[in-house]
Parts: sequence; structure tokens; C-alpha cells
Amino acid sequence: MVYILLDDGFELMEAMVPVDLLRRADVDIKTVGVNNIQIRSSHGVTVTADITLADVNSEAIKMLIIPGGGLGVT
Repeated sequence: MVYILLDDGFELMEAMVPVDLLRRADVDIKTVGVNNIQIRSSHGVTVTADITLADVNSEAIKMLIIPGGGLGVT
């Protein structure tokens, strides 16, 4: 499973472009809300994650994507 971590302040394009491309390629990918299921990007766009950090299966991780941006990086 590919997980992409999202937290408030993430860069929208750094997160959504990989999600879009990987889903088009039929790769199993889930967006993960680090602190909440609703996450606000650096440009004020609110995204609803597929799952929360508590739902991540650490044994299934094949790739972890961490988009840049303000609070999301820290």
C-alpha cells in the first residue's frame, strides 16, 4: 500500500498530483490524515482523507509520500 500523509498546510499539488497519477495507474494508495480526517491545504482547500494515521497498517507500507508545505512538513 502507498500512503500519502496529509496535515494542515500541505502543498495541494505535491499531494494531489501523485494521488491522481497513482490511482490512474491502479496503484493502491490511501490519503492519510495525520491529525484529522479533514485537512486544510496551504491554499485553504479542505481535503477529506481516506483514513487517519491510526488506521495505517504499518506492515503493508510499500511507499510513503510526504508532501511539503508549512505545518505538514513539521
